[in-house]
Amino acid sequence: MITSVNRSLAEQIVNTIKDVCNHDINFIDCSGIILASTNPARIGTFHEIGLKAAQTGTSIEVTEDDSFSGTQPANKKSRLK
Repeated sequence: MITSVNRSLAEQIVNTIKDVCNHDINFIDCSGIILASTNPARIGTFHEIGLKAAQTGTSIEVTEDDSFSGTQPANKKSRLK
C-alpha cells in the first residue's frame, strides 16, 4: 500500500490523466497544497476543497457557481476525492 506520493510520481499521474481526459489536473496533498498540476502556476498554491476532501475522505463536486479558495471559475464542474 502506498502511503505517500513524491512530486515526481504526482507529476506523472496528472500528466497521464490529462492525456486521457484532456482537462487540467491537480494532485493535492493532505494539507490542501497542490503538489503537481498540468498548470504549473498552480503548484504550491492552496486548494480549499482539496483540503476538505482530504479531511472528510469524501468526493466534493465544485460547480461554476461555487467560490472557494484555490478553485478556478473556468472549470464548470470538477470532482475531488
